[in-house]
Amino acid sequence: MSDFESLMVSQRPKREPKDNAAAAAAEEEAPRQRSRRMQSDMMATSKETNSTSTGLVTAFNPIAAAIKSLAASRNTPSYELQTDIADLKERFNEISDQMSAMHGQMGTMMAIFQRMNPQKE
Repeated sequence: MSDFESLMVSQRPKREPKDNAAAAAAEEEAPRQRSRRMQSDMMATSKETNSTSTGLVTAFNPIAAAIKSLAASRNTPSYELQTDIADLKERFNEISDQMSAMHGQMGTMMAIFQRMNPQKE
């Protein structure tokens, strides 16, 4: 190696081992942070799904009650209104079951993500 080359090598900034360790720690921490954010988002989504299901119950109950009272207020109950009430109840139950299933699926997904990241804070 010539004097010039050795001078150039000596002029290069040397990385401190601490810098390498800090970079490695930051590199390891990034996936953990991403995983924590994902878990937090999944929990928020699960809560929103549960809230939506409760909201559907709250929304459909008055509608069913209104249709029932309309049918009851007539002297001769209409077969079509009775059928509509039954259909409305059936649809409500289907939607409620779907929302409950979604809530369960979100919980399962959260458990999977938690197993993927075994380190807990």
